[in-house]
Amino acid sequence: YFELQKKVITQKINREIEARQHRGLVLVDRSLADSLWYLVHYTNTAGFRSDQLRDYADFVQYVIDSAKMEGPREYPHRYDHIFFAKTIFPIEENQFRPQALVSTVHMEAAAIRVLTSGLFQHTTITDVDVRVDTDRVLDSCREAAAEEFYGQAK
Repeated sequence: YFELQKKVITQKINREIEARQHRGLVLVDRSLADSLWYLVHYTNTAGFRSDQLRDYADFVQYVIDSAKMEGPREYPHRYDHIFFAKTIFPIEENQFRPQALVSTVHMEAAAIRVLTSGLFQHTTITDVDVRVDTDRVLDSCREAAAEEFYGQAK
């Protein structure tokens, strides 16, 4: 699991950096706070050797440093705006999902929200319900695109 996450997260970081260099509006569906939470929560380090633990700890620090990365004046923070989407319920419980799925989803969302607030202190974070706030999200994207392309909000 760790090696797969390391590959996926490293590609995510590199693609976000590359996309910003081309100037324009960049949309991602998950921030590095999500990636960090899943990496730390689901990686079982119990059987790791000391060199694997060092590699894991170094990679966790790399993700944190990448999340807090500050760039040139054109894009001083990793993300300009984060929309924190409210969990959509009901989630069907069935034999293939954990019994405590609803509480697990709430705990995951709360933990990721705390990480998001801590890692991206200089980023606008807006809580949204995508079922009712679609226009608000799209308007914010249009404003960001106008600022990026025209140097002013439209």
